[in-house]
Amino acid sequence: MSTTIADPATESEDSSSVVIVWKSELYQLQQAAPNPLPVLAVHQPPNPPAQYGPEYHGPIDRAETEQLLAKAGQGAFLIRDSSRNPGQYTLSIRFDEENKHFHLYYDSDVGEHWVGEKRFNNVSDLVADGLIHFYVETRGAHILKALAQDAATVYEESPYYTARYYTLQSRGWRRRLAPNSAAGASASAANSGANLIRRDSRLLYLQQQEQRHRRASEDGAASATNNSSVSSLSPSIAAPVAVVVSSLSPAIPSTNSTLASASSGRVDDRDSSSADGGSSLSLSSASCCDTGKYEKAHCFRLTTFKGPHWCDFCQHFMWGLIAQGFRCTDCGFQAHRRCADRVPPHCLPDMKYVKRVFGSDLTTLVKATPPTAVPGVPAVLERCVDEIESRGLDSEGLYRVAGFHDDIEVIKLAFDKETLDNPVDLSRFDDVNTVASVLKAYLRSLPIPVITYDMYDKFLAVVRREGDDSTAQLNASLRQCVSELPPAHRQTLNYLCRHLHRVAARQRINMMSPENLAIVLAPTLLRSPSAEYIADPLRVLNNAKYERLVVEMLISEYETVFA
Repeated sequence: MSTTIADPATESEDSSSVVIVWKSELYQLQQAAPNPLPVLAVHQPPNPPAQYGPEYHGPIDRAETEQLLAKAGQGAFLIRDSSRNPGQYTLSIRFDEENKHFHLYYDSDVGEHWVGEKRFNNVSDLVADGLIHFYVETRGAHILKALAQDAATVYEESPYYTARYYTLQSRGWRRRLAPNSAAGASASAANSGANLIRRDSRLLYLQQQEQRHRRASEDGAASATNNSSVSSLSPSIAAPVAVVVSSLSPAIPSTNSTLASASSGRVDDRDSSSADGGSSLSLSSASCCDTGKYEKAHCFRLTTFKGPHWCDFCQHFMWGLIAQGFRCTDCGFQAHRRCADRVPPHCLPDMKYVKRVFGSDLTTLVKATPPTAVPGVPAVLERCVDEIESRGLDSEGLYRVAGFHDDIEVIKLAFDKETLDNPVDLSRFDDVNTVASVLKAYLRSLPIPVITYDMYDKFLAVVRREGDDSTAQLNASLRQCVSELPPAHRQTLNYLCRHLHRVAARQRINMMSPENLAIVLAPTLLRSPSAEYIADPLRVLNNAKYERLVVEMLISEYETVFA
């Protein structure tokens, strides 16, 4: 089995390619493994267990077992009563002129047999899987030894690693596009897109994104040139607009709306928070983040593969009948058990595996979806913030007043099932509190909160010593804690607190001060990391006060903490 992929070293010069051949030696060994051969009992023993067939011989001793298996030959097996443990059974297998004996177990509730951790529906499959492992580990010992020594080197030549290389390069190329160079963008897209790997559906998706981006970039550049309001924006706002144009993605409609709002003065309106005591806040620090380079470990799950499958780490065959190895539930990467522990944190999540927005890990979602106008921030959060800031900053009780439950569920389902041809349109929901409730629901659904569990105590420790430190010292401590968050969490917290800072800047109208916002959102952004906290009601109440103080400071001291 082989596949052809582009060679990064030669692609730019002559578009030549290199053939990567999956290593099939272990597959051939599995094919050559002996088949299970049941040794049938001549005389049926009385009261045989219902889960076994004629291969059950009853209370025969080991000497008789040895004779029966030796006569039958390679792959022979039988079941007998255990001589040492009454009421239990022993599975005996003949392999390489030796007899191997195992305690055999059965779960009557699910009808499964096992001798180790793998479970089978019948004894014949159990024996077949065991014979494959015996054969591979004896005949292929030299291969397994080499696998352990050179797997990391082989991994760098694997299709998955190459796919990762092109995905990162593609994302970097898209951000480097100049908004006023539509012709150059078109030529660059044509040259880069033509050589994308077509083996992986994720890369095909990226290629389609590049083509759509090229057309949108041309339209956006022309619009930016003709519209004087964009060129008259302050430097703190002009930079993000350029990023929006160069990172335009049709999968995220908010980028189109953001560009349109910039030309209509909507971005200026957001910046007018300075009139209410706020200040002009720049997106440039968030926009320079390269989401493609976030490290994310694979989320492996033991998997039974149907048909031949190869390890994406070492490129060797994954032998056995069931539970041959692990598959990442976020990106589909598959690996031997022995390889899974050595795989680098190079997970490239794909929505065809993740399948949903609400309830997915934050880093997974950021890496699985196309880059947004603010890299490192999930699209659902950016879209909700964009909608709220366009028409809801003056809404009294924003984030405190709940939206309509049925509309919230409709929006959540729409985000989970969103496609390029069917984007979510938040503008059709009149009540902005519904959009705010969707944002809160998304944050609550995160399996790891924005302020991660392992940083919970560090954040609370900062405000616990509030009386001992000056405001500058507290801000410096909070800034250090923020810097220790994982990249996607750090970028999301930055983006969210900047938005909440804008909301609080209009507190005379919307009645939502930093304290009020913290009361509403602290339980969502900061969650107790273990059951020990929840089991002690007094501790919960005490921590709730400090959770609120942390979020309040992140909002009120945004410009200093996130400087």
